[in-house]
Amino acid sequence: MKIYITLILCITIVLGDESHNPGQNCMDCHYNAGPANEHVFSIAGTVYTDQEGSNILPGANIIIEDAEDNVFLLNSSSTFGNFWFDIDEYEVECDDISMNLCIIIDGCVWDGDDQECEDNSNSSINTPVSPFFISIEYDGHSEMMPTLASNGSCNSCHVDGMRIYVPNTQDPECEDGETNNDNPCNPWECYDGQWAEIIIDCPEHEGFPCEGGVYIPPEEGECCSECILSGDVNFDDEINILDVVLMVSFILGEPTDEYVHSAGDINQDGILNILDVVALISIILGN
Repeated sequence: MKIYITLILCITIVLGDESHNPGQNCMDCHYNAGPANEHVFSIAGTVYTDQEGSNILPGANIIIEDAEDNVFLLNSSSTFGNFWFDIDEYEVECDDISMNLCIIIDGCVWDGDDQECEDNSNSSINTPVSPFFISIEYDGHSEMMPTLASNGSCNSCHVDGMRIYVPNTQDPECEDGETNNDNPCNPWECYDGQWAEIIIDCPEHEGFPCEGGVYIPPEEGECCSECILSGDVNFDDEINILDVVLMVSFILGEPTDEYVHSAGDINQDGILNILDVVALISIILGN
């Protein structure tokens, strides 16, 4: 019965409008050697106005950064709210997007003299490589996946109750200087009566190492992870006798968490013990 239903859906995909069957797993058909292999998708899904999937949301921007730092822009379709990446059909209308998106999207380039976004003829488009950073924005409101997407089959996980959504609650018109920090990694600010996205480049996401230390997750309301020096177990940006005392207390059994553990594990052997205390004292003495 399951196979029969899948075949019915795939026949619909082959014969009907290529944007249809909202909420269903597009990858059931759109794969190499699949029933709809004339349109092979590497990423596909549906955008709604709420997690329950009550109403589709057309016209949303889906921004995808892949494992090779390529950035793609998809749009949810006007009829069914679907989005998909087909390497044979992918095209960005650069002259229709804002400067904030233009400067990061592959295939587009910002012309500073004319103050407009243009097609970048020197840019080549490749198939996105997983895992993906995925964010969605619509009328000044944005949402970002809290974790990397391991594959592009979005609707296989985002079922009813867990749909991809952007709450349509923000007035597209605004007053200059007004800000929206609902998502600290995708803040918005009002310029000339229109919302503009502020691009946050975090060192960890950009691939910069935390020299001499470890990254710990950001506090609530912050976007970027913080680089903590190895041995700075009280997170005061200094390494001194206070860190030694605190580390000894952890070794003797005082509760700690994984982030303090990471900062205190100076020799990176996975455990906190006297060897880390010796290494910490050595750092303090300048060795």
